[in-house]
Amino acid sequence: FLNGKIKKHESTLTEKKERLAQALEKVHVQAEPVLLTYPANPKIELLMNHEEKSVPVINFVCENGTRHKIWRIENRLKLAQFKEVLDQVDSFYIADGHHRIGSVALNARNRREKLKKHTGLEPYNYIFSFIVSNQSIKIHDYNRLIRDLNGLTEQQFLDRLGEYFLIHEKGETPYYPSQKFHISLYMGGKFYSLHVKHDLRSKADALENLDYHLLEKLILKPVLGIDNVKLSKKLSYIRGTSTIDGIMAMKDQVDSGDFVAGFGLYPVSFNDFVQISDLQLKMPPKSTYIEPKLLTALVMYDMKH
Repeated sequence: FLNGKIKKHESTLTEKKERLAQALEKVHVQAEPVLLTYPANPKIELLMNHEEKSVPVINFVCENGTRHKIWRIENRLKLAQFKEVLDQVDSFYIADGHHRIGSVALNARNRREKLKKHTGLEPYNYIFSFIVSNQSIKIHDYNRLIRDLNGLTEQQFLDRLGEYFLIHEKGETPYYPSQKFHISLYMGGKFYSLHVKHDLRSKADALENLDYHLLEKLILKPVLGIDNVKLSKKLSYIRGTSTIDGIMAMKDQVDSGDFVAGFGLYPVSFNDFVQISDLQLKMPPKSTYIEPKLLTALVMYDMKH
């Protein structure tokens, strides 16, 4: 992580990392792995497929219907084979857990400063990771909920959006964006499709090619006055499902009266995800919801032994 082989795509809050690092200092346990992904590698998949033919040490179905299976590899030769092929991967990408990985790095730095004899092999130098190829992850949309229109009427708001988007009213018919540069708006009991105008689309600039960035740049900041998307109480987030179900969950939140509008976005592609990470750029907060995820504390990493 410190030498850049594990790449990030989000900014982190220093206060949150420090709080998590303090917790690690007390409990010495990483209770949830950081989710890392990488471009699919047939050598790794072959080794995994072979191991999956054996009996898992953990095998159960949780309340939401998800089956969890875990295999333990103890054979030194097999472990060496896994290490060899993983060492050949050029980069790993953080899919979930930017603050967790940052807090582990901070905790390790603090402990190195306190120890006189530091070898680099101490347990606190390692990051508990769940590594999944891009062929086995699912990148879902992460949608936005708005508490007020910054003093605008609904029509005034739509007029402002018309400067940047081609707008089509869908009425009560739910609208799920089917491709990049298409955004769903739900407001006042109606759905609208927002298509970014072609002169605002950029294929050369990685961030300008990202709907989540365009939403922030064209709507949230200039129109709604949300300058700090991380801390603003005018903005909330709701996980999508890559289907109309996520849009309907967004609609329900607006219909509850707690919000005046919701924006549904098309999921970030893996290629965009990698490009932004490789260029050391930062996506807006909560631009992706990525599965699979292990249950917290299902498997833990003891940093003492």
